Amino acid sequence: MGQQKYHKKESVDMIFSQAVLEHIDNLPEAYESMRLWLKPDGFMSHQIDFKCHGTAEEWNRHWAYSQSEWMHRRK
Repeated sequence: MGQQKYHKKESVDMIFSQAVLEHIDNLPEAYESMRLWLKPDGFMSHQIDFKCHGTAEEWNRHWAYSQSEWMHRRK
């Protein structure tokens, strides 16, 4: 995991994000890195924004995009 170099294992008390994780391409790796950084009694709190961020006219239209359409719209 490339992100481990930024924090020592079990060195963080709390991880908080607001409207960030929906922009992460490798979410399993991100969660695993955060788990390793957290102290045993630490905790995470994440607010994930599921809106379309202006990629569609309707707030939830982006859920119907194919993988290729999604990658094209992200550029």
